[in-house]
Amino acid sequence: MSSAQRTHRAGAYAERGARLLNAVRLERLCQQLENSQSGDRLLEALRQDVANEVQVLETQLLTRLNKLKRA
Repeated sequence: MSSAQRTHRAGAYAERGARLLNAVRLERLCQQLENSQSGDRLLEALRQDVANEVQVLETQLLTRLNKLKRA
């Protein structure tokens, strides 16, 4: 395996790891949101955190899709 192939493979693993970490964080935030009371003052902050994590994942997935289309 060439150096370029190893670098590409390492980058792919890092990208998958980042997506997995964001997915785990999103799942935890959603669980917190489900467990919150409707009067909980942190509810809006949790909603915003969930929305932000969804945006991060969406951006990563669209970037990956564009890379696949170019390949």
